[in-house]
Amino acid sequence: MVQKLLASRKDIFPDYTQSAFEKEFQAFFKIIRSEQVGDSNRTLYLMKNESHA
Repeated sequence: MVQKLLASRKDIFPDYTQSAFEKEFQAFFKIIRSEQVGDSNRTLYLMKNESHA
């Protein structure tokens, strides 16, 4: 869905992928679990804030 919304804006978010998202968030959070939402292209994450351990 997001890729469709951003398709006309090629100059914005060239690395908007699931792996890039996870890499960026892992600087601050530990990914505890992730699950695909139904048969959609969405993923739900459970993360723990690493800066407040």
